[in-house]
Amino acid sequence: MLIGSYTHSIDDKGRMIFPLKFREEMGPVMLVTRWRDGCLAVFTQDEFMKMYARMNEKSESEDEDITELARTLLSNTSELEPDKQGRVLIPAELRARAGITRDVVIAGLMNRVEIWDKARWDNRSNQSDDDRFEQLMHKLRI
Repeated sequence: MLIGSYTHSIDDKGRMIFPLKFREEMGPVMLVTRWRDGCLAVFTQDEFMKMYARMNEKSESEDEDITELARTLLSNTSELEPDKQGRVLIPAELRARAGITRDVVIAGLMNRVEIWDKARWDNRSNQSDDDRFEQLMHKLRI
């Protein structure tokens, strides 16, 4: 189960430590891609293939939106393979798109891991106050 959050820094070469807990659960090769809300998402190969299969199934209807989404998502995806120190290289283009410069938050969301620029994460966390959290819990009947 991919849960919890960690704070790390990106080094000058674009590498960051990927938390051991997540590495153990996700395996030796992961896929990182552009994602919603200005973050990056990391998937296992199996989870990524499930998502691709859903898009591919819908694209058979020749829906241009699905084709555009697949094109954008797949062209902004790279493999991640941790080195012996547990570091992964985040491609410069993806770092730039997510506004990642130095400090990052790495958060588990059950079937994926999100990588956020820490300032952006903190800003979103500050906007999501306790009252909003309560509203969402009630709305989703949790």
